[in-house]
Amino acid sequence: MGSATRLRLIAEHDPPSAALLLRLLRIAVRVLPQAVVGGKFAHTLSGTCGTDGAWRLRPLGTSPRQGAIAATAGL
Repeated sequence: MGSATRLRLIAEHDPPSAALLLRLLRIAVRVLPQAVVGGKFAHTLSGTCGTDGAWRLRPLGTSPRQGAIAATAGL
């Protein structure tokens, strides 16, 4: 079962949750690539908001397991 199918099933039963999930998925696809450090996936992304309102992310720690999960998810 693909991600789109799962999201559609959720939307049929709980449209607000499906909308939130779609928003989170879009954020993950945009932000998670910034978590790669030296070919390994950072365990945590710490962020600070700059004076311009933009977030600055800083990867902390690494996790081969999280890297493998992200790789299989295509991130």
